[in-house]
Amino acid sequence: FDQNSYKVSGGLHGVGVSVVNALSAWLKLKIRRNGEIFEMGFTHGNADAPLKVTGSYEQDKQPGTYEGRSGSEITFFPSAETFTMVEFDYNTLEHRLRELAFLNSGVRIVLTDARHADLVRHELHYDGGLEEFVKYL
Repeated sequence: FDQNSYKVSGGLHGVGVSVVNALSAWLKLKIRRNGEIFEMGFTHGNADAPLKVTGSYEQDKQPGTYEGRSGSEITFFPSAETFTMVEFDYNTLEHRLRELAFLNSGVRIVLTDARHADLVRHELHYDGGLEEFVKYL
């Protein structure tokens, strides 16, 4: 959308969404920006269709979420053609995403684990950035 979208790096060991997309059986992208919702899907790294407007904030609003804010939601499934075994460790992911939330003050990161009957969801949001990280320690 613009060159100021990403102000802080994810670190030396992170990979971009293009790498995740290339290594995924499927990836779904949902963007909320300027009152509109844009969506795009990919299969094995290839676009299923061009990015398209699919609605507005008001149509998509769920109680307690988004509240008209902009943001991106990325959902993916690792490719079995690339990975012989995929097992995500929730605690490792939560730790890394918490670090990113501290580094990107004001950003809200939602981690959801839907692998089991009991859905696990953590919202990571720190307005104080690194100052809040020091308090957390």
